[in-house]
Amino acid sequence: MNPANGSRLATLLFLGLGVWLAARETAPPSLPLLPALPESPGDSGVFSVARAMADVRELAVRPHPLGSAEHERVLEWLLGRVRELGLEPEVQSASVQTRSGRFAAVQNVVARIPGRQPEGRAVLLCAHYDSVATSPGAADDAAGVAALLEVLRVLGSAKAHRNDIILLITDGEEAGLLGARAFVEHHPLAPKVGVVLNLEARGHRGPSILFETSDGNANLIPLLARLEDPVTSSLTDEVYRRLPNDTDLTIFMRAGMAGLNFAFIGGRSHYHTLLDTPENLDPRSLNHQGQSVLALTRVLADRDLEALDTSRNRIYFSVLRSAVVHYPAALAWPLTGLAVLFLLLVLRCGFRRRRISTRALWVGVLVQVASTLLAAGLAWGLTALLSRQARETALVRAIESSGADPIMGGLLCLSLAATLIVLARLRIRSNREGLWGGALLIWAACDLLLTVWLPDGSYLLTWPLLFASLGLLILLCRPHRRRPGPGLQVACAAAVLPGLVLMVPLIWLLFQAVGLRLAPFVICLLGLLLGLLTPQLILLVPGGRRAIPVLALLAGSALIGSSILTTDID
Repeated sequence: MNPANGSRLATLLFLGLGVWLAARETAPPSLPLLPALPESPGDSGVFSVARAMADVRELAVRPHPLGSAEHERVLEWLLGRVRELGLEPEVQSASVQTRSGRFAAVQNVVARIPGRQPEGRAVLLCAHYDSVATSPGAADDAAGVAALLEVLRVLGSAKAHRNDIILLITDGEEAGLLGARAFVEHHPLAPKVGVVLNLEARGHRGPSILFETSDGNANLIPLLARLEDPVTSSLTDEVYRRLPNDTDLTIFMRAGMAGLNFAFIGGRSHYHTLLDTPENLDPRSLNHQGQSVLALTRVLADRDLEALDTSRNRIYFSVLRSAVVHYPAALAWPLTGLAVLFLLLVLRCGFRRRRISTRALWVGVLVQVASTLLAAGLAWGLTALLSRQARETALVRAIESSGADPIMGGLLCLSLAATLIVLARLRIRSNREGLWGGALLIWAACDLLLTVWLPDGSYLLTWPLLFASLGLLILLCRPHRRRPGPGLQVACAAAVLPGLVLMVPLIWLLFQAVGLRLAPFVICLLGLLLGLLTPQLILLVPGGRRAIPVLALLAGSALIGSSILTTDID
């Protein structure tokens, strides 16, 4: 095989690795091979998703908003179900003022598994059982309630833990977090709470994400090492705090309680609609959520909750669903400063070795900006076209309901085509080092802005920038007039691998969260990532040829077109 063709093939395989990472990291873990409803005594410590799904089907028969007849049926069923677990449920009835100034009667379900030290703090497990009037609420939040019922079944069959475990199934969450407010303000168990685990959903599929923590999470984040398939990021926490959205955990945090918030968000278009049914709920998502909460509850139930340090925060993020990296939030600015300074020193080295010129560097900046804007423009044009009329708006919802992955794959191909087209047009005015250095300058600027605006999310750009700058330094130190060989190409690929590992899954999850209408903003992140891959992408446009960019453009159009044509909007 021609060495140049081999390099291009290796580059395409490397980009394929990024797509594989996205597919792997944004899907919930596979279900364990267990009997549907295990009955043997040895199953007491096993979370049964079959039992949990059976509970979901009972809870989400039809919409059950606060005050409806179906709401009363669900409440009575819940009380009976908790009694089946060997616990004595309490109904907390309270009158709470709504946003409109009126008062609404809420009925929380409260139960407790006593611990060995009842005078200590307790672990509170929380989900809400009411739904909106337009949805049966299978995912939001029957799945959360069912997961907690199954967690209590497992924990109730084990030996007593150190701390009390309190089950709180709130009422009126959809009407303004009314049940959580009633518990915090009026229930005698509220002062005992040491930490809260809250379960939510904003879709019907995908992994269960730890998307929010309380301030002072320094002692809670290390516990995530107990999770088998952690999906979390302090960036999502930073972003969520700035959105006008609340869950029950908001009320608990305002009362000074520590807490962790879990949700799955795939299939956002099902949220608060008649499509949120038990049949549409992915049992893998329910299982992942239940397994995560069970693992953390076991740890917290035997921990001294009085000793929780709530004065410090940590930056944290999961890597390949196998580990959670975390470090003090106070290191955000030092690490960002180190990454930017290191890049500037590398660029200075490039100028001194006459491998980078000012013109070449600015062409690299232009390529990054122009390709990102072109890709975002293509995404904006697509979404504007689909959303112009009512029928097309219904098409957008239908596409998101049936799975937006083909659309995202198409947008990825269009972004790749845009980047390659700009590279093919402008690379003759620069060189490999200048193009990569210019892209990394944009990264450095974005990293500084991110650290100012969302310091706990700065890791997303800081670590890829550090590794990529090291790769650029290796590239600059090769002998003059020698083309990069296979060893150097491998080194460059290794240098950008952290960017792929961190950014690709987050971009895919973000697209699932915001949907098609905000796709251009997601594409800007994707364009930034493609700039990081400049050394690999250069290999795909030899001599300014446009065969591969055209193929990427056709592939993107085919993916998007097939998704539109095969989507049923009736």
